[in-house]
Amino acid sequence: MRKAKPFFILAKSRINSFFNSYQGCIFSKKPIGKLIYVSSFIGAQSNATSIAIIPEEIILCLKIFCEFFSWFANYINHTPSYFFMAKKIILIADDEPHIVDIIKLSLGEEDYELLEATDGKEVLKLVTKKKPDLILLDVMMPGLDGYEVCRRLRQNPATKDIVIAMVSAKKEDHDILTGIDKGAIAYITKPFSPIELQEKVRELLRL
Repeated sequence: MRKAKPFFILAKSRINSFFNSYQGCIFSKKPIGKLIYVSSFIGAQSNATSIAIIPEEIILCLKIFCEFFSWFANYINHTPSYFFMAKKIILIADDEPHIVDIIKLSLGEEDYELLEATDGKEVLKLVTKKKPDLILLDVMMPGLDGYEVCRRLRQNPATKDIVIAMVSAKKEDHDILTGIDKGAIAYITKPFSPIELQEKVRELLRL
């Protein structure tokens, strides 16, 4: 006769028949589902074929895993979805540094990745390296103006779906209509309110 460490037994058949099969074992009176805790084992002989002995250490590991999984599921359910999302990328295209600074300050409280370009050619180059979710595009820039940049982006299959908003001091009806005609989703006129810009950017990023 020998005495072993406590362990658990997984009964694959009915627990009653299991008790009758394992003579010489002292069982706890509180089986956990199909897991039965065995406080001692006294060299019993058994004809039971529908059982599996599970060491106590493995049960402890399973218990820790289940507790962690329960905590993690609760954490996921109570964590805002944006926490798991990648940062939205916004490209600010303007040749006036103070306008770029104003836009960056206006959006600074949000969790955006901000890129900068000072002319049309630089915009076209940047979007091939890192595709932005939104472009705030000035109209009057050196080299290629905003209208032409917008047109080229819309013609390129790789960039045609980027959300583009014109940001310009040109505020006549025909200026706005030209921007929309070239493919801009929105037209923001300068000067703009930082709060209005924030709200407009959030709206555009939901598209």
